[in-house]
Amino acid sequence: MKRTLSLVLVLVMAIGLLAGCNQENPAPDPVPQPETPVISKIGLGHSLSLDRSTDATETRAASTEAYVIFGAAGFDNEGTILSASIDIVQSEIKFDQDLQLTTELSQEVPSKKDLGFDYGMKVASSIDKEWFEQIAAFEDWLLGQKVNEIGDLPRDDEGYPSEEADIVASVTMSVDDYIKVIEQAWENAVEVEAAAKVGLGIKGDSTSSRAYSNEGRELLPIAQTDVTAVAVAFNSEGKIAGAFLDVSQVVIELDAQGAITNRDEVLKTKQELKEDYGMKKASSIDKEWYEQANALTAYAVGKTVEELNSLEVDGDGYPTDSDIVASVTMGIKTYLDVFNEAYQLAK
Repeated sequence: MKRTLSLVLVLVMAIGLLAGCNQENPAPDPVPQPETPVISKIGLGHSLSLDRSTDATETRAASTEAYVIFGAAGFDNEGTILSASIDIVQSEIKFDQDLQLTTELSQEVPSKKDLGFDYGMKVASSIDKEWFEQIAAFEDWLLGQKVNEIGDLPRDDEGYPSEEADIVASVTMSVDDYIKVIEQAWENAVEVEAAAKVGLGIKGDSTSSRAYSNEGRELLPIAQTDVTAVAVAFNSEGKIAGAFLDVSQVVIELDAQGAITNRDEVLKTKQELKEDYGMKKASSIDKEWYEQANALTAYAVGKTVEELNSLEVDGDGYPTDSDIVASVTMGIKTYLDVFNEAYQLAK
């Protein structure tokens, strides 16, 4: 019995000592973990150009090129970049000396990211990197930076990162236009609620181009590239938290001799044109393109891409669903396609 009591006393004393130790050296408070940045704004920026197009001469046929850049970005309230995606549709349309099309027109003009290694920049790269690899490095460099500071990146007069730039080992192409589209994305930014990812969807189409014709009445040639792009924010459950949809129509006009006649035109997207686009007068609901596009993106909020795809449309892609037909009467197939791509590529 005495031995049992002794053991009990020892245990009691040990517990007391441990309690005292815990009081003198309490467990440290847990280290606070940094909060995950929340994307509260998204934007879509662009750059449109036909400068690479050439007039016909006595020895050379006309060649046109639409160069369309879109950039989607997610920001916090202070303008810190938390997500960035940039892509380009470079659509070259050629004519022969009679101004007949020699380029096959397509509803699927691939972007540079779509082309991957087939774009062919790697062979001329001093760092042995293809365009999609370099733009991925540039997108990574943007993350965590304030949008009003990215223009301070050291670069030469042509926009190439200079030797003191911290990305010169991974990006050797001109980045001026890429910086501008992200800055513009911030200027155009719309608020979203607690987004986790942002994706860019982009699709090119050249089927509205036409050759020269003088049968019955003269039709001058045009090279037209339509590029549809959307920036979409998704929450942690994969539902759409917000979106910004836009379309550029780069129409390059030629005269009967193959000279480009609208080279100095200021190119604008449909969102920029607003009422000047001119769809309202033909609209059965008296709504301009940008109004219908904004109604579609507002309708998408809170839905998954799969739910958005379930919208009822007719054989031509025009909505018939009663939930949306009062505010959107234009064909939406291409818009749904870019929403799907944005979801697949969101980061």
